[in-house]
Amino acid sequence: MGQKEPPIWDFIPVDNTLPPVLHILIGIGNDLQTSFSHWIDLRVENLSGEEVEARNMALIAAISVEEAEKDLKAAKTILSEVVEKRKTINQRWKSRVKMTAGK
Repeated sequence: MGQKEPPIWDFIPVDNTLPPVLHILIGIGNDLQTSFSHWIDLRVENLSGEEVEARNMALIAAISVEEAEKDLKAAKTILSEVVEKRKTINQRWKSRVKMTAGK
């Protein structure tokens, strides 16, 4: 990976270049970030394999909880709509029963 040959235009400083957005979008940025995180784990934080696995499992659990909370919120919304519809149906039914009883 990286530059294998001398640059065609060596008069352009590295500071004046832009990374190709498409490459970032297809995952090179993700690979770089993953590699950097791995480097930090090994050299800076000095985590064991078990600690890295435990941290990853905690992240997965947190994401699962967030998704479950979103699902619960959506289900509560649906339930409240169903309850309101049921109340409306019951009110209509009671008014019809009163009308037929009065005849």
